[in-house]
Amino acid sequence: MVMPEVGVMTSQFVHWPIQVQGSTTCFSWADDGDVTTMERLRVVTALLSLWWDRCWILREGPRRSGTTFAGSRGKLMGSSWESVKADDPRSSAGTPIAIPDWLEAAEEAVKKKRLLRDAVQMHYEGLSLRRDHASMALVCFTAAIETVAQVNKKPDKCPECKMTLGSRQRFDEAVKSVLNDEQAAHLTEAYGARGRSGTVHLSRLHGIELQANSLGRASIFVPDEPFDFTYGTVPAAQEASRTLLLQKLGVV
Repeated sequence: MVMPEVGVMTSQFVHWPIQVQGSTTCFSWADDGDVTTMERLRVVTALLSLWWDRCWILREGPRRSGTTFAGSRGKLMGSSWESVKADDPRSSAGTPIAIPDWLEAAEEAVKKKRLLRDAVQMHYEGLSLRRDHASMALVCFTAAIETVAQVNKKPDKCPECKMTLGSRQRFDEAVKSVLNDEQAAHLTEAYGARGRSGTVHLSRLHGIELQANSLGRASIFVPDEPFDFTYGTVPAAQEASRTLLLQKLGVV
């Protein structure tokens, strides 16, 4: 089993919203403006989630400047989006965050390279699914790794079906470049029937979703494959996917 270095922790995380303001080129707001803006917000959300290694959720869609809603308490619709007062104990809790200065350049990079954008979006899907759907999260992180391994390359394709060839080899090489030997070997094994392939081709679930999200035995004496998969295999895939993407974006 390959576990994260920090082990398993149970914590409560509280996040306050990020309000995004800006402009998007479009014909008109009704024709394509709202859709184009939402697509950009989705990419920004995925990039911030990638950087902070936490799944940020796009709670509200875009609106034209000056739009108001009856009964709203502020610029955001949700009644829970009120600012925390300075004397509230929660105002000093947690770790301050800052928007990364490379965000604009990264957004431009994924706009120019379809494979890179797809990989970033698929990594975000994995983050969205990880808590409750570990097996599908592994599929997402594996797909992101395979995709980022093709960026700036022209892999061979089958002359008959036009499918890309050599994905497994590129996957193995990619994870070995960013993980230690034990993690890489463990993740390479999870590419097959006991992991990604078993879920995609045989509809198999491997994590604690089989146990209604319980922690299972959680014993050092009794083997617990669903627990090992959820807290060992999937985090290793997430780490590999994240590191490869940040490298390709020129961040690390």
